Amino acid sequence: MNNLSVRRTRPAKPIRPQAVELSKETNSETAIEFLDQFVREARKEIRKREKLTMKGKFHKTDCDSVSFINDNFSLTIDFKGGMTL
Repeated sequence: MNNLSVRRTRPAKPIRPQAVELSKETNSETAIEFLDQFVREARKEIRKREKLTMKGKFHKTDCDSVSFINDNFSLTIDFKGGMTL
């Protein structure tokens, strides 16, 4: 074996951040502000998509859940007890 032989090396795997679960009690005003911010960002993502699949569960006039789905985007809102349309 000579010292000039080529060694194969693998590129380093990217470090993926660990998911963090957040649970916090807060007042309704703060929760609504967070929801508004989340919905604004979701709208931006939905506008970027050319096509989306929309799925929902309905019971008479109540919407139990609604989903917006694409190849790399998914948003599901589950209304416990339904949301009247």
